[in-house]
Amino acid sequence: MVIFMLQIRNLTYQIAGITIVENISWTIDSGKKLALIGPNGAGKTTLLRILNEDLDAVSGDIIKPKQYVIGYLPQEEVYVGKGSLLAAVLEVHSELIEMESEIHDIRNRIDSSKNQAALLQRLGELEHQYDIRGGYRIEAEAKKVLMGLGFSENDFNRPLSEFSGGWQMRAYLARLLLQNPDLLLLDEPTNHLDIQSLEWLESYLMSFRGSIIFVSHDRFFIDRLAEEIAEIEFQKLIHYAGNYHYYEQQKELNRRQLLQKVEEQRQERERITRFIERFRYKTQKRHRCKAGLKCSKKWK
Repeated sequence: MVIFMLQIRNLTYQIAGITIVENISWTIDSGKKLALIGPNGAGKTTLLRILNEDLDAVSGDIIKPKQYVIGYLPQEEVYVGKGSLLAAVLEVHSELIEMESEIHDIRNRIDSSKNQAALLQRLGELEHQYDIRGGYRIEAEAKKVLMGLGFSENDFNRPLSEFSGGWQMRAYLARLLLQNPDLLLLDEPTNHLDIQSLEWLESYLMSFRGSIIFVSHDRFFIDRLAEEIAEIEFQKLIHYAGNYHYYEQQKELNRRQLLQKVEEQRQERERITRFIERFRYKTQKRHRCKAGLKCSKKWK
């Protein structure tokens, strides 16, 4: 996995002339776990889809290295694949599957081949690459992830089509975790999980080496996992360098400071208004005296 950061610079997105997010900038450092929050309709899913290049921004830039890998779990049901559950999850490492197939093919042909030396050399190269890229561990890792997400060993060879939409979403999540991307985008990842699977996922994500941006309505999940909070509010992105508990405290502090500032401005306006009215009254009295109208000795 490549260790790099992703940067958003001055990004704006509109739908039918309505601005969803405006001129936002964000740096996603390597290894950071960030919660993206905001009211429904604020643009959280939209921003994730922009990062996944499903949507094009009106303006702004997303800067990342060419080899930067993003894995995206949407809210809606997705196509996971055909065949068995285990095969569909392992498809994320198709190059290892192809390598394994070629290794088996060479082993089956090598005894009867007239060109054994060349086949042995090719077999050695393949087995070395297969080993250093985790080929001998990938199936065991896939089974571990699937069981962590609630599947049993009896499920591994079942056709994926037999599973409900919720369980297929779990399978898709397993593929993303097995992919081990540089950045995980998770839109409501807890929706289809029971308590046991949720606890396993939390533990897995806490040790995940890449970056994570996730959307969730589960405050406890956010508080346990998030290292930083990014809130979309009034088309802007506001950053809070802490977990959800810190965000709540800082948000309340900001609210009180804003109310205090508003109150101070109100009091200042009243003070200025009283001063103007008092000055206007004195000015009117002077004008009346100059016009020969009755006035106190004070104005003569």
